[in-house]
Amino acid sequence: MAERTLRLVAPEQLATDWETAWADALITLELDVTRAERLLTDGTPAVAVAPRPDWVAPALSGPLPERLRARAEAIAARQLRLAEDLSRAVAAARQELRLAERIQAHALDRSTPAFLDASF
Repeated sequence: MAERTLRLVAPEQLATDWETAWADALITLELDVTRAERLLTDGTPAVAVAPRPDWVAPALSGPLPERLRARAEAIAARQLRLAEDLSRAVAAARQELRLAERIQAHALDRSTPAFLDASF
């Protein structure tokens, strides 16, 4: 059986580790939001990345440190805006797809005349 060792840690160190864990989790969320925002606006990923595995919640013990609260709220607000923007983008893409499908269906059927108004 493996031998266990106990390590004594000062309370200040625990508080620092706790805050660092929360700060790291917020950094990860910020990066994910930034990547998604860039993908939505530019249409391409900021950097070529391998597909990510399903998101796993970080193992954080204790509540969010108060001094990180404003940052966490700003990230949450960005996530909500991004979710709304993504919903609108998906709806617009679906509408464009339906239009393209109708155009393609009529392009194969020459029995119905088609006109394209290019005056605008």
